[in-house]
Amino acid sequence: MIYRKNWAAKNLLHFSKDVMNLRRKLIYIILGLVIPALAFFLYVSSHYTRGIILEDKIKSINAILDQNVNSALQAVHEYKSSARLTVRYPPVQGIIRARKTGIDPLDGSSLQDWKRRLQSLFYSKLETLEPVYQIRYIDAMGKELVKVERLGGHIRVVPEEELQNKSDRYYFQNTAKMQDSHQVYVSPVDLNKENGRIQIPYKPTVRFCIKVLGEDDGRFQGIVVLNVNADELFNLLNVPIFGDVFIVNQDGNLLSHPDQSKLYGAQLSHGYNYFKEQPELVKNLKKKDFMSFYDKGEKEYRVWKKLYYQDGSKDRYWVTVHRFKESQLLALFYSWHRTFLASTAVGIVIICFLAWFFADTIIGPIIEMSRAASEVKMGVEGFAISNKLKERKDEIGQLAQAVEDMSRGLAEGNMRLDRTVKEKKKKKKKRMEDLEKFNRIMIDREKRMVDLKNTINELSKELGRTPPFDVFKKET
Repeated sequence: MIYRKNWAAKNLLHFSKDVMNLRRKLIYIILGLVIPALAFFLYVSSHYTRGIILEDKIKSINAILDQNVNSALQAVHEYKSSARLTVRYPPVQGIIRARKTGIDPLDGSSLQDWKRRLQSLFYSKLETLEPVYQIRYIDAMGKELVKVERLGGHIRVVPEEELQNKSDRYYFQNTAKMQDSHQVYVSPVDLNKENGRIQIPYKPTVRFCIKVLGEDDGRFQGIVVLNVNADELFNLLNVPIFGDVFIVNQDGNLLSHPDQSKLYGAQLSHGYNYFKEQPELVKNLKKKDFMSFYDKGEKEYRVWKKLYYQDGSKDRYWVTVHRFKESQLLALFYSWHRTFLASTAVGIVIICFLAWFFADTIIGPIIEMSRAASEVKMGVEGFAISNKLKERKDEIGQLAQAVEDMSRGLAEGNMRLDRTVKEKKKKKKKRMEDLEKFNRIMIDREKRMVDLKNTINELSKELGRTPPFDVFKKET
């Protein structure tokens, strides 16, 4: 009986371990299917989302770049229109007529009268056009006749003794050579010079120049020049979403840059040229007017676009470059990715709980069936499978009912077997008792026969006869 209990306990222990192993295996199977699929989805969605964000951001930057370039071009067109309007001021032709004799033969005004009138008009224009800091009328020999400028927030008329000769300056020479008198020459951006020296503090300047022709003979009579603060113009281009923006001309000289020590290398002693750092830009500028370029070494994007500022010329342009690190561009992606990873981690925990619950749901009926089978095997009586399990309409319910029917049948068979065994034991016991009783009778009979033989032998001896039975010998 003790051996049977130990055997039952040992089998229950093995059964519990098997059940736990089965549950663990099922959980591993579920997680093994779900987690790789989730990891694959995470990789694909991250890669796809990263590409979408990059594409969307670059499109946004290109759109803003286009908007900035169009704004700058619009400003350039306005300055050109202003130059065309300025050259038509009546005092310009009045000065031309009065210079011959000192008096305008048309209305009798003196040369100084016309100069004062033109100074007044230039003064008014500077008041209305703040980026324009200087307006001049230069004669055919390159001498400044009228000059009005803005210095330190104040507008002043430059006196006669401070006027200079600009015949050696490239913008005067190039404007004088232009065939179309209505076309405005736009100078390259450089640092303004006064009296042959670079002006301090530096004043980046773009000049809008137009020829002056005499009304009577159409001969060249000089140029009108509007000096525009280039930084004010470039502010229209320096509107980054993130990263930084810089501007370089067709020769690789930086005109606007966060590091101001690199600006105007062609005029200043440092001689910095951006094309030496980025030779790829030189090649691409020859092929395209705009581009989005990814630098693998620097891990940065450079989105650039040309701005042609001189009508009819493709050789002179500014390039506005929007530069930003890949990490800046993907900041939104990384934020989304962290959130997604956190959500995925929570999802995995939930999946683990669901896997445990699902495994328990599947394994629970199997556990109960296995327990029933084990109890049947161990001869445990009086167990029952839960009604909830038997009431199921699937194969589990059918199996539960079959196991209970089987266990009930086995129990009834065991009861019949026990009754049969008890009856046979009872019959066997009665038979043994009958045999023992018969054996006692036979033993008594043999004893009486021996006693009778001994009596006969004794009587034969008394009669002088030989005893007929050798009882002792026979007994032995």
